[in-house]
Formats: sequence, structure tokens, C-alpha cells
Amino acid sequence: MESLDTDRIASQAFVMMLVCLDENWKLPEYESKVEGLENKIEQLERKSRASTIEIRNIPKQNLENKMLLRSMVKKVGEVIEQSISDSDIQDVYRLKTKNESTNHIIVNFTTISCKDGFMKQCRFYNKTNMDNKLNTSHLNLSGPPKPLYIDESLTSLGKKITYYARQFIKDNNYHSAWSSFGKIFVRKSQDSPAVRIDCEQDLKKLLSK
Repeated sequence: MESLDTDRIASQAFVMMLVCLDENWKLPEYESKVEGLENKIEQLERKSRASTIEIRNIPKQNLENKMLLRSMVKKVGEVIEQSISDSDIQDVYRLKTKNESTNHIIVNFTTISCKDGFMKQCRFYNKTNMDNKLNTSHLNLSGPPKPLYIDESLTSLGKKITYYARQFIKDNNYHSAWSSFGKIFVRKSQDSPAVRIDCEQDLKKLLSK
């Protein structure tokens, strides 16, 4: 149902953008409607990804299948002390990209609470094991250890904002940037409050404070 709603709203947004190209229409009025529809699409996409994560940097294995991918997810669960059973995983698969050797692995948990607990434990493990963060050796994979990157599955807009946020904290000596339930946050220092970032302009405003 959510997919149908997203497609319907996307179609409406496309029609509205075509209307905006006609100079005979009141552009501000229709641009506002397009923006509203785009916001609805973003909210629906966030909701559809609420129980999904992405695992990056795991080399593709010979004879890899869903059973093997499930076992990898459960193995990560063992390392971070978050028990994961087959019933906790609705689906798991690799995305098809140009670099097939390290395509992202998508994990769709059956509940948001399971996904949230998994993410929290991953962050806690890495925070308390700075010299041995999650890596491919924890999965007993051959070859030199490679770091595992485990994040929420973000929308295209979310990924774009995350990129800007991470670049921002590097350039401006901020403490951290992260996502939670599809929303992006930054923190200036370990003890400072989290600031939600919805667009690139929000980052520019931080510099003016």
C-alpha cells in the first residue's frame, strides 16, 4: 500500500512540475504544491525504510545466497551481543551496483524495534572497541580485515544530507553526525545537544551562530 501511495504522489508531483513550466500559471502557488508533494514522498519513503539497514564493505563470497547473508547478519549480532534469529529478518539481499565485489547488503528486519536495537548495539560496540571496531574478521572471512559500515537505509535525500553533514563535521571540527529513524543530526561536542539537519542550508546556519 505504501508503495502505491508513493507512486501516486510522485505522479502528482510530476504533473505539478509540468504545470509549473507553463509561465501562464502562478508559479509560487504550484511550486508550493510540488514541494508539499515531495515532502509527502520523502515521509513515505522514510516509513518504508524504517526497519531496514545497509551493511557495506563485505566482499562478495563464492556461492553466496540468502542463507549465507542471513548467517552473516546473525554473526554480527553475536559479536555485538544482540541475538538475531531467522524470524527477525524479513529479507536480506545485495544491491546490484557497478562494483559487484562489495555491493551493499540490505537487511530488512521484521520490526523497527529489532532494527533499532541492532543499530544501537553496533554503535555501542564500536564506541567501546575503538581498536577493534566491527570488521570482516568478526565474520571469519579470509583476507585482511576490512571495516564494516552499518547504517540505516536512507532515502536519496537522506543520503545527500548525510554526505553534507559528514563533510561539515570534518571541515568545522564538529564531534559527530548520524542518522536516527531517517533523520540526520550533528553534534558540535560530546556534551552539546544534537541538532537536526533537514537541508544543506541548516548546516550553513550553524556557522552563523
